[in-house]
Amino acid sequence: MEQQMNEVATSLMIQLNVAGESKFLTDSGNHPAWFAQAVSQILALTGDDPIVTAGHTLEGYDLASAGGHTDSSTFGRIQVLTENLLVVSDFAAPNDVKTTAIPLRDLTAVRITNVTAIGKTDGGHDWPTDIRFEIDVAGSTFIFPPGPEAAWHQQNELPAAFAAVRAALQRK
Repeated sequence: MEQQMNEVATSLMIQLNVAGESKFLTDSGNHPAWFAQAVSQILALTGDDPIVTAGHTLEGYDLASAGGHTDSSTFGRIQVLTENLLVVSDFAAPNDVKTTAIPLRDLTAVRITNVTAIGKTDGGHDWPTDIRFEIDVAGSTFIFPPGPEAAWHQQNELPAAFAAVRAALQRK
């Protein structure tokens, strides 16, 4: 079981590393302790639920210091969405990590902030594509993708994430 969870953790770390503008992992795979703690807390909460999308915001992080784990000005948020949960991990270096799971059944609103117009999709992709949205849940608003720009893999994940959010809203 632990080996399987290590593989899932490594996969999530890589997925998060390519999401957004900032990278967590060095070329040699070194990562800060708060990142490993955040991923561990996220996986403890998601359990076996497949992750639909994951992204982050990150401020004050110097990738060159990742091996030393000394950067105390780093802070940010990781957002992970499953079909049933929004998991949010707020972190600040060196070791302050708090992760919360919020059931999507608590969703109160969805706002689309951008979507490719019908008829403007390329290559036979199912519409909607290139979607950006916000959700209101548990008294807070969460933006998808959480950073200013979506990585290429997030572009592919966001339509499925929106479908999961829309389904949760319709179940209410």
